[in-house]
Amino acid sequence: MCMWRSMYECHQVQKHIVQQLEYLNTIPSKNPTSEIHKQSTLQLELEVQQWHQSFCNLFKAHHDYIQSLTGWLRLTLFQFSKTPINRTPEESKIYTLCEEWHLAVDRIPDKVASEGIKILLTVIHAIALQQAKEQKQKKKSDSTFKELEKKVVQLRSLECKYGPYSMPESSGSLRTRDPITEKRTKVDALKAKADEEKSKYNKSVSVTRAMTLNNLQMGCPHVFQGIVGFSSVCMEVFESVYNKAKASEQEHDAMLRGFELASGLKINFAKSQFGIFGVEAIWIHEAAQFLNCRHMETPFYYLGIPIGAKSTSSLVWESLISKYEDKLSKWNQKILSMAGKELPVGGDQGHKKIPWVKWEVICLPKEDGGLGVKDISKFNTALMGRWVWALSSNHNQLWAKILLSKYGGWSDLSSGRDKSWHSQWWRDLRKIYQQPEFSIIQQQMVWKVGGGEKIKFWKDNWLGEDYKLEQQFNQLFLISDQQNSTISNMGTFSQGNWCWDLKWRRNLFDYEQHTAVTFMEAITDIQIQPHMQDIRVWKADPSGIYSTKSTYRLLRTSNPIPEAKVLYWMLRILD
Repeated sequence: MCMWRSMYECHQVQKHIVQQLEYLNTIPSKNPTSEIHKQSTLQLELEVQQWHQSFCNLFKAHHDYIQSLTGWLRLTLFQFSKTPINRTPEESKIYTLCEEWHLAVDRIPDKVASEGIKILLTVIHAIALQQAKEQKQKKKSDSTFKELEKKVVQLRSLECKYGPYSMPESSGSLRTRDPITEKRTKVDALKAKADEEKSKYNKSVSVTRAMTLNNLQMGCPHVFQGIVGFSSVCMEVFESVYNKAKASEQEHDAMLRGFELASGLKINFAKSQFGIFGVEAIWIHEAAQFLNCRHMETPFYYLGIPIGAKSTSSLVWESLISKYEDKLSKWNQKILSMAGKELPVGGDQGHKKIPWVKWEVICLPKEDGGLGVKDISKFNTALMGRWVWALSSNHNQLWAKILLSKYGGWSDLSSGRDKSWHSQWWRDLRKIYQQPEFSIIQQQMVWKVGGGEKIKFWKDNWLGEDYKLEQQFNQLFLISDQQNSTISNMGTFSQGNWCWDLKWRRNLFDYEQHTAVTFMEAITDIQIQPHMQDIRVWKADPSGIYSTKSTYRLLRTSNPIPEAKVLYWMLRILD
């Protein structure tokens, strides 16, 4: 409940700040819109659009979850050989709680908040269109002035040749026309036109500035008014549901009874402990009391590994390392010969010996002059690459959906920043993914296009080349109105043939036409097959499926040593 109350208080402060825009009487600036300003407006429009979509998806997911949970409980508790008379109090309490939760979610005014965000999006879009109109008028004005300068130069050239008022000599009785007068008339007309275009441009600048201020004064209050109302009702309804659940001392028995009925297990409260990461200790203690079990201390050990401790700390792994050191020392004494005990590298925590051979050489295969020892860093990168492969290839599995909901899925690995609530595992995966070494792996992961539902048109590698359309045609990407769309949303089928439907924020300039032709040639030959799924292909393996072995072989740099030294490993020396 603290989260909703804090959210409501923050939105109230934001609403108060935005309301001050109504009393802002500052005279709009006369400065024209720069290219950076225009790009910032387009980026703001994109962010608000994503905000609106995320908000709608969040509430829909919450509503669908509680609706599914209520339906599942109805089927589990009451449908199979159950009658209303035979319902136990525990079962009724569980179902009543979920029904109240469902009704509370239905009372939340999500449509009002969604419409408020949509109004702001409309306002920003109108500002972006006006800025584009202003820059178009600027180009028109500049073009007119350049033409005027050219005509003035031509007039001066004629005046120098014939004099400002002289007439060229006529032949016979025919009167020749005066080129200077005609040229001066054209210059005067063009000057009037240039002044008119300049006036239109100045007026367009004033309209842009006034529209920006007026639209924000009208649009922003609607957004935060709707958000404040949304968070206020959320806080009230969830607190109401929470208080009703907390009022009865036996409610926790009802919830746990539901778990027992669903799983067929019996809970032993004497051995049960409750713990959670990422929340305050006071809340954990209250939750443990509510569930009638002990508070779990962290870190705790599972299979000999501490859970809840910082995994990067060396102290966490000391017990595990010492255990393996004891086992390896016994194995060393029993198995290895004297020659096997002498390695070209050595040392311990207190003393370091001279490494006579580079570690990179030792990690090479024996046929290349090494010992065949795995490079742990590269092997770890290959193992982490399997997660990236699995995330992008298993969209429909439950664990992938959870990671998609929490972190944004595999596409979030290359963008955004680390958040405070990100797990250490996700941070490590992001860190490895963004290393230059991992680009070798990314180049081997390509999409085989089916229906195009999973593949992002601009941001994924699906053409079979070592580049993305976003990188190769960046100028077209910046003006695209479909930057985050999948391939399936970039066109339609007409009479059995796929037709691209590309949408741009503006018309293409003349110098962009050649790039557009190259762009269309790159995507025209791709066949969209609506009844087939998009498949991730691993080019480094003939099977097309990711394997740690092929990835490690790809990452390993081959530095063969002289052939004479390679022969040392092939000699058979008798003891």
